[in-house]
Amino acid sequence: MKGIKTYKEHSVSVSSNEELVLRLFEKSIVSLWEAHGYLQAEDKRSAVHPMQLSRKIFSELLACLDHDEGGELTENLHGLYLWIIREISRSGFEGDADRLEKAIEVAQSIYDGFKEAFSPQEP
Repeated sequence: MKGIKTYKEHSVSVSSNEELVLRLFEKSIVSLWEAHGYLQAEDKRSAVHPMQLSRKIFSELLACLDHDEGGELTENLHGLYLWIIREISRSGFEGDADRLEKAIEVAQSIYDGFKEAFSPQEP
């Protein structure tokens, strides 16, 4: 197990900021789908942990936004991240899988945009 921990630590330490953003989105989206399944099964208690994890991830993404350099894009991401965090919370309180699915769709759309923007451009 120590080897896996060391690999993960090394993997993160050599990742670019872009790779880290993508990894955070991937983890959050997977966790949200996990919570979605629990909510559909009317198991709000089991949905709590994956929803908390996703809220923490989006809170970190929100905190990392560079408002001095980012301009309109940063403002838009700020609003979207806040909306996603709010919708995760509301869906958890209400046990509303449909509401959570809308937040997942928005997160997936942002992820897809980042993935395309971060991919190498052909000359």
